[in-house]
Amino acid sequence: MEHPNPSQKQMHTILFASPKQGGIVQSSGFLDLRSLMALSQTCKAHALDELSLILLIENEMTRNHKCHTMEEAIAFWRMVCEYDDYQFYYLLKEWLQRDTTATDAEPIVATVAMLLDAITLGCDVMLGKMLRTIPQSQHLPMMRELEAEGHFLLHCAANSGNVESLKIILSLYPESEWLRVANERDNSRGRSALHCAAESGNLHCIRTLLDLYPESERFQAVLVTSNLGETVLYCAAKSGIVECFQFILSLYPESGWLQVVSTEDKFNRTAESSNLDMLKFILSSRPASQRLRVLSMKDREGRSALHHAAIAGDIGCLKTMIAFYTESERLQALCLKDQTGRAVLHFLARSRKPESIEYILQLLPESECLKIESMQDNKGRTVLYHTAISDDHEIVNYIIDLLLG
Repeated sequence: MEHPNPSQKQMHTILFASPKQGGIVQSSGFLDLRSLMALSQTCKAHALDELSLILLIENEMTRNHKCHTMEEAIAFWRMVCEYDDYQFYYLLKEWLQRDTTATDAEPIVATVAMLLDAITLGCDVMLGKMLRTIPQSQHLPMMRELEAEGHFLLHCAANSGNVESLKIILSLYPESEWLRVANERDNSRGRSALHCAAESGNLHCIRTLLDLYPESERFQAVLVTSNLGETVLYCAAKSGIVECFQFILSLYPESGWLQVVSTEDKFNRTAESSNLDMLKFILSSRPASQRLRVLSMKDREGRSALHHAAIAGDIGCLKTMIAFYTESERLQALCLKDQTGRAVLHFLARSRKPESIEYILQLLPESECLKIESMQDNKGRTVLYHTAISDDHEIVNYIIDLLLG
């Protein structure tokens, strides 16, 4: 028989106290919000704390809440209860306020609108409870009816980035239909469930869906384009999550990597979104001989990644890319014009980021600074003109001082 550790304090089971104090009622998971609030009002010692609210969130909504403090838990509750997508107003609040204790109360039956709201907000626990109010025999017919109208709950779950919701929706179908449903296209943009998962930036959702495909078919699955010409890799780049982009890219053959980046403008999108981690990953994963080719690639408007970083006014992205150019190549890259005749400094002049302009000009000899500042776009507008439009007096004065020597 084990002897208790004398250094441990002896704990007594307390029925009515906060979970932090060892109360078993608030931490039991049997209390809904109304009951928990009523209990908290019986005595100051029973006052709600963050653990009580977080346990309620986990029992009623989702375990994927990322709440650690009282403020975060309250904010999460408000977000769910006040959620409004301009079609289904306060339906989740109605669900959360249902009476689960009264025996004579008419049980609430979840509607399709409620299911959609729960999925959109990533409330997988709530979704499971809602589905239990609908007879199991109606689950598949309900999904068929929604599909006929062009609505796919699987795509909504993938878009939410909640892998548990994704698994719950898949379980409503026979296993033989999982791949068919994943390949269906939504009405809005013609996306598959994989497009939605990639855009959510959740690697678990992407892996779960790809596991539905035979290994030999996975590469073809990520090549499928939406109505807007977006591939799964494009959606992963759009999410800004490096791990998702890296995982999807690993499915591509090494020989076709440069062509993939070039034809889909992923590198330029990365620069425009100021995703420094993604930018570094793309450049560092390429041989030195390919980096300048990637940097110099243009989109449909004739803009390189430097143009897009300048539009965003992101000095971190600018520094990362310029570091790959030699001194003799920098001026050429900075003077490169898009279809409107604007170069990097034209866009920086409108960004209200004087430190970015100063950084660029300090890289160049003084004679070249004057040359690049006097460049005109297709409408004859100089860098100083674009600076004046930005109404940033600090930048205007800085450039005027340089021009005056």
